[in-house]
Amino acid sequence: MKPELQKIFTKLSEQKYQKVELNIVADIQKFVDEVFSEIEYSEQINKAMDSAWVKAKNAIEDLTKATEEVKSHLNNLDVKADAKSIKEKVKSAAEAIGVNPSAVKGYDEIDVAVKEADKQLQSAKINIRDSKVPKA
Repeated sequence: MKPELQKIFTKLSEQKYQKVELNIVADIQKFVDEVFSEIEYSEQINKAMDSAWVKAKNAIEDLTKATEEVKSHLNNLDVKADAKSIKEKVKSAAEAIGVNPSAVKGYDEIDVAVKEADKQLQSAKINIRDSKVPKA
């Protein structure tokens, strides 16, 4: 083969090699970029998940604390016996002086207060029932 042709084949062969090498380098770079992009995204979603777990944990702690407070307050809303006792005292005192118990200021509000306390008691019991902490 003539030296000139040999030179051309060598040159073409080198160019072909460089093109192949450039393609492989581009493939490597594309792969590395994609992997690091996925790693970055994974870090973001893991941080979001960690944040969500902290919020959920705090919400569960708040729910547990509030539920315990409501439970400890239930007895304060069970006022029927106390209301009955107060009404009997008012009736006795009113009869002793010859007046109608309804004429005593606030007497009629006792039943309204008992009714509202009972509504709140029932609502609190429903909230307690519904506030079962989910298992994680």
